[in-house]
Amino acid sequence: MAISFLLALAAAPAVPTSSVQVTEDGGAYVVRNLIDNSPLYTFDQDEPGKSNCDEECAATWRPLRTSENETPIGRWTQVKRADGSLQWAYEGMPVYSFAQDPAPVPLAGGKIGRWRLLPSFPTH
Repeated sequence: MAISFLLALAAAPAVPTSSVQVTEDGGAYVVRNLIDNSPLYTFDQDEPGKSNCDEECAATWRPLRTSENETPIGRWTQVKRADGSLQWAYEGMPVYSFAQDPAPVPLAGGKIGRWRLLPSFPTH
């Protein structure tokens, strides 16, 4: 039992533990917002290392904030927003939660308009 638990932990993707959690769902690890267990998204109109979702956009699609005290890990990095605050990025793309979640409403291809659910990772 303890060995299988350790193997499962070793297979889970690395995440910033102060902002993000990994949950197992249907044979996949799903990355979610630690505060409210909501799904996380990237925005097609962002650029690697730069958020293009400010003001009104950021009220609906909330940036996943971080601070200089938090350490990037694995595919997770930090990007500086236009207002000078820091936001988590996954593979360079800024990460957000949706104000109307907790449950995603994915459309074709895992997208909601120009927003993409953060990928899941197989558990085996």
